[in-house]
Amino acid sequence: MNDKYCRTLHYKVWVEGEILHIRYSTDEITLPMAKQAVEWRLEMCEGMTYPVLADIRAVKSVEPAARKFLAGDVSTNLISAGAILINNQFHKVAGNIFIQFNKPKMPTRLFTDESEALAWLQQYKDVRMTG
Repeated sequence: MNDKYCRTLHYKVWVEGEILHIRYSTDEITLPMAKQAVEWRLEMCEGMTYPVLADIRAVKSVEPAARKFLAGDVSTNLISAGAILINNQFHKVAGNIFIQFNKPKMPTRLFTDESEALAWLQQYKDVRMTG
């Protein structure tokens, strides 16, 4: 882990190995939480693009407004790809709905294995555009 790190009651955000990680520790993602997490992520990115690993294994629900926001232009800015770490059938259904209907603007996949997710994100590390 490096010095790019943020922790709140609801999530941790950090950059490690040129991949930005966000690990939610809350059972619900609300729109204000999503906006705050994106604000912290953009500050950490310092204008550089990163692939993102989003660990939502603790999450039980995401407000529709938060889903829409997380797929939008502001939220996907400076993200080259998104791997979403899940651990159950509910997450799989919800994640697929998010990908199909909210249509994130970058490559996005669901994973149950963190090492597989990180391996998939490796191909997007060289996308170092500035926003």
